[in-house]
Amino acid sequence: MLDLLLRRMGAFGRPLDASAQGWRGDEMFGWITLVLFVLFGIVLVHLAAVLIRGRRLTTPSSTRGDERNALLLVSFATLAVFLAVDGVALVRGGRDLDEGLLRQPRPEERPVRVEILAQQWSWAFRLAGADEQFGTDDDIVSLHELKLPAGRPAQLELRSKDVIHSFFLPHFRLKRDAQPGVTSELLIEPTRTGRFEIACAQHCGLNHYKMRALLEVVDEGSWARWVADESRLAASRVSARPSDGAWAWPFGVTTVRP
Repeated sequence: MLDLLLRRMGAFGRPLDASAQGWRGDEMFGWITLVLFVLFGIVLVHLAAVLIRGRRLTTPSSTRGDERNALLLVSFATLAVFLAVDGVALVRGGRDLDEGLLRQPRPEERPVRVEILAQQWSWAFRLAGADEQFGTDDDIVSLHELKLPAGRPAQLELRSKDVIHSFFLPHFRLKRDAQPGVTSELLIEPTRTGRFEIACAQHCGLNHYKMRALLEVVDEGSWARWVADESRLAASRVSARPSDGAWAWPFGVTTVRP
């Protein structure tokens, strides 16, 4: 019951959660919000008590705040807040990484691999075609739009061609930097069909505001038909082996995990 309440509090006012792991961020945010509300309530009650008590005093009194009782109270309150916020965040964050972002999908889940190239000021996506191999003539390359199937995890490999960018999916509660010279990994698990915004959350230059893309999540049947059609057309659209070597980089080379 508490977990459900925390998730609803964390999701309040935020974009619709469209992933299998987004609830983890909502739950964490809800817990921190709940703790802050409780602390704010305690402060308000204390202030009200001081005002009521002060009106009854005929002789003003003051304190420097360095008495033993005051120091113990401040120390205890500080430790309690630290454990309630940072301690819980540390434990839950470790759990969420192991079960979410750092989780390795099982073969039977049939994960989709996607290479993502960020550059000023666009997102480019590459998926293996019908042969399920990168660097071949049927690779599917798109600009500003990525299509994935619902109900299957997707392993994203990010790299930047120029400066640091940040791949941000608000509806998935995920954000990951794309850096020049390294390949970063990100696991997403779409659960809803629809079109969702992809943004750059790192100021990357003059036209940073233009660096937007769309993630379209479709059902499995529609995605399979789309892959088959795009694979047949891929060879006539773009070379699978560009001269700058930006695409089809070796998987796992200089990989940075979350």
